[in-house]
Order: sequence, then structure tokens, then C-alpha cells
Amino acid sequence: MDTWTIVGTVASVCGLIVAFFTLWVATGAKEAAEKAKEAARGRQLVEELEMGERRIHEIGIFLSLDQWVLIHFRASELVSICGVVVARWPDALSEEKKNDLLKAQSLVFSIGSTSAMAKLKYPARASIKAMTATQLRASQLISSALAEARSKQERSAA
Repeated sequence: MDTWTIVGTVASVCGLIVAFFTLWVATGAKEAAEKAKEAARGRQLVEELEMGERRIHEIGIFLSLDQWVLIHFRASELVSICGVVVARWPDALSEEKKNDLLKAQSLVFSIGSTSAMAKLKYPARASIKAMTATQLRASQLISSALAEARSKQERSAA
């Protein structure tokens, strides 16, 4: 064999080794990117639910201050947040927690509807008491969904 044939063969083998190494590195990078993307989605879900939790707590504060316009505004936001979470992350939460968010959405909708009517007629104390109980129940449901989302996020980060 002449020298150029040997050099060409060695170069081909080296090229093949480099190609396999590059493929192996690229596969690892792709898996890392997919894990990072999933972690980011988990963080977004937790952030949405944390925002929802803040909104339901604000509704409780505004109920105690008889701030009907602010209650209506926050209730509208929270109804939207609950709907977005259920639609955007259908596989991220258990069926039970998705149903909890839909229940919370319905409860908050009723608070928002009642608060919208308060501009025309101030609600009776019994109605305010019922809205407060409804707010607490919705808060419990949202917090439960948030706890599940945080738990899944922590497990995926480990």
C-alpha cells in the first residue's frame, strides 16, 4: 500500500470517530434542551397559579374593605387565569386539580357577579358573608392545585 492510501484510511477512520462523537454530544444536548423546556413550562404553570393565589387573596382583602369594583376586576382576572391554566396545561395537573380549578373559576365567577351588582344595590351582610366563605373555598382549591404543580416541578428538577 502506498502512503496516501494509508493516510486516507486513517483520516476516514478519524472522521468517522468524530462524526459518532458529534452525534453522541448532539443527542445529549437535545435531551438537555427538552428537559430545560419542560422545566420552564413547569415554572410558567407555577407562576400562573401563584398569580391566581395572589388574586384570590386580594379578593378576600377587598371583600373586607367593601371595594366592589376591585373585587369585580380581580374576579374577572382570576376567572381568566383558571381557564387559561386548565386549557394551556392539560397534562400538567391531575384530573382532580383541573376540576378544582374549574370549581374555583365558578366560585369566583359568582363573587364577581355579585360584586358587579353591588354598584346598584349594596349587598346584605348575609351575602357578604357568603361571598367571604366562597372566596375561602376558592382559595383552598387554587392553593391545592398550586401545591401539586410545585411538587411536580420540584420532582422534575431533582
